Amino acid sequence: MVEKSRGGPQLIPRPSDWQPGPPPAWAPAIGASRTASIKEIEGLLAPGLSPVVDHPDGPRVGSLAAGSVPAHGSSGHSAVAVLFAPDPTAAAEETEVLLTRRSWNMRSHRGEVSFPGGTYEVGDRSAADTALRETHEEVGVAPAFVTVVGQLGERSTFISSRRIFPVVGLLQSRPSVQAEAAEVDAILHVGLTSLLHPDCYHSEIWQFGGQRRVMHFFDHEQDTIWGLTAVILAEVLGHVFGPSVAEAH
Repeated sequence: MVEKSRGGPQLIPRPSDWQPGPPPAWAPAIGASRTASIKEIEGLLAPGLSPVVDHPDGPRVGSLAAGSVPAHGSSGHSAVAVLFAPDPTAAAEETEVLLTRRSWNMRSHRGEVSFPGGTYEVGDRSAADTALRETHEEVGVAPAFVTVVGQLGERSTFISSRRIFPVVGLLQSRPSVQAEAAEVDAILHVGLTSLLHPDCYHSEIWQFGGQRRVMHFFDHEQDTIWGLTAVILAEVLGHVFGPSVAEAH
């Protein structure tokens, strides 16, 4: 049986001088028969997580820094929800991550795969508030169903100074979802081990302002995941399936 081609219709602005990039931190796990339950995910991610500050005026511990929250209405801060749930379709204990494909009618980043999330708004006490509020608006998952366990490292995009905070949350089961049609083309439940397919991941070296950057790409079943979403997924896979984990199996 011939496997269908991987990747999707996302437009990649690949420069003409790109070069092949290095193998990933989880290379030993690629193609291996590996699973990871929700409990295992929580434990393996724990060393890479920072606490979430309850109020943006609190001390800096990986969340919104004291004095750094922009004036109300500013677009300087964003947060995304990195949500893990048990995969009900898997034979063994397996974990999936919730992603969205943005609407093809959006003015920017149309059709790209992303974590649910968005910009800080008045009333958000923390990055977690922002991420979960936006998740509820985009895919219908209520904050009450999410157990927030911490934050991954603060990120920014190459083309803007926007600060983005990835908030990690756990769900006891795959949630009921409803896409907000104006923003979301599709809701994707992506099994973590599906990202270990030998033909799924590759990296490239791109030049930005004279600096070499490693760009991550996941050619999944019907989509190519790249950009900040791929950066965060690469961090997750490094924690969950990296060399120290592989040596323990």
